[in-house]
Amino acid sequence: MRIVTPSRSEKIYDYLIVGSGPAGLTLAQALQPAGRVLVIEAGTPHRGPLSMTPAYYPRSFGSRIDWDYQTAPQPELANRKIAWPSGKTLGGSSAINAMIRIEPADHCLQELQTTCGSDWSIESSRSFFQELRRIWQGSAPELHPNTSALLEIAIANSVGSRNAIWRPSHTISPYLRMQAHGRRRIVDQLPSSRNQNATSQNSFDVLTSATVKRLLLESDRVAGLLADVEGEEFQLRANKQVILCCGAIETPRLLFQSGFGPKEPLARAGLSCTHPSERIGSGLQDHLVYPLVFSLRDGQSFSFPFANQDRLRYLQGGLGPKSSNLAELGAFIDPDGNPRNSFQWHITPTHYLAYPRIPVPHPCISIGITQSKPQSTGTILPERIDPMGLTRSCDSGRVALRIDPRYLSESDDWEAFKRAIDWSREFFHRPPWQVLLDEELAPGLKRSSDESLRNHFERFATTLYHYSGSCAMGMDPSAPVDPRFTLRGIDGLRICDASVFPSILGCNPQTTIMMLAMRLGNWLIEES
Repeated sequence: MRIVTPSRSEKIYDYLIVGSGPAGLTLAQALQPAGRVLVIEAGTPHRGPLSMTPAYYPRSFGSRIDWDYQTAPQPELANRKIAWPSGKTLGGSSAINAMIRIEPADHCLQELQTTCGSDWSIESSRSFFQELRRIWQGSAPELHPNTSALLEIAIANSVGSRNAIWRPSHTISPYLRMQAHGRRRIVDQLPSSRNQNATSQNSFDVLTSATVKRLLLESDRVAGLLADVEGEEFQLRANKQVILCCGAIETPRLLFQSGFGPKEPLARAGLSCTHPSERIGSGLQDHLVYPLVFSLRDGQSFSFPFANQDRLRYLQGGLGPKSSNLAELGAFIDPDGNPRNSFQWHITPTHYLAYPRIPVPHPCISIGITQSKPQSTGTILPERIDPMGLTRSCDSGRVALRIDPRYLSESDDWEAFKRAIDWSREFFHRPPWQVLLDEELAPGLKRSSDESLRNHFERFATTLYHYSGSCAMGMDPSAPVDPRFTLRGIDGLRICDASVFPSILGCNPQTTIMMLAMRLGNWLIEES
């Protein structure tokens, strides 16, 4: 990988990849044997504590390496606008997420096969995951004393395992992490699957601090793109393909600015619609997380700023609380055998609602509860061109967006969430846990009625940053993207990121997004 400037960058490449997140960099690595590749990233090649120190990642939210998106007011969440973190730096969201490396359950892969056809068999998907394991298995670094104590109780009561989760499991276990020696491993730091000793002849270029304004069309073919670097515009052209890997928010934004999307919303935003596609921007989904928070009878507080001895342990050996990804333990619970009612736990050694903003002197554990397969869907639509760049997360001359996930708009989602919360509260109030867990701080035992629990949920449930589905893929002719990642009716353009998921995955998506990129890389090499 070579960081280039516009003056040093060629103007014609075989492949132009927009976005340097898990999809973009994985795809660039896979395409090295097929031709010249340029990855275009809107952010900078940041390598500071916010992106490299695992426990700091919540502090990156709202910083210069975050797109700092915000949803429309959510009627089912006390009319709050929810902050949506997303990485704006080399590595994309792999630079600011919880680093969990997990492969989906078979029922999720079966859904992809059903929607996208026989090329997407479970077996073929598993073969790409196997290749990813060969490149980078992930690690399960030391646990914080709080979560370690909880895990020991789980093991003693046959509901836990020290073996790290690499595929959804009902036992409480450590999550594999994209870490090494206590530091975050961003996707660009992983070895290539095809050539781990890439030379300058088959490496790829990366252009950072570059905002793509629009795609360049010649009839029904995308031939390149127009990029802005520090106020100067550059045309870049692709001999073979332009691939959008910008995620479920930036991918539809770029399509809208290029004339693709639903006709009436584009017209209302002052955009021309040269290629109508009504479902671009619809189908948006996300995972909500709601925490149970317990104080502990014994343990260690986990608060920012860290103590001197904790900073020293991290500097000397990559150990201690600074090496924590916070979501150290997890489990996938399926009480009635119905995947739609299953839920996931992320277990942290923190007070979920306080860290890192509010120091908490006493030790805590939080159990973040997430409904695995919500049914509610929303939209991401253009609002207007923002000539002065005054709108949140909108640079000058780009279209402003209305991000509306419509959380809990399907009533079944609240019912499923309520069952998950009730089940989890009952589980962790059983006698074995009382050796460790003391007071339930949130929601608190006083919130025992359905109404009081719902009110608390509406105030404190938030995103798990798994935005997906805004440019769904499938065999259905109305799906914007076909099963080989092509935007329907357009040559020379592929889309490969979380926006193409037909529905939200039932687990953390980064590893599956990397699988999509490896699959597309194989197909593009075959085509070349």
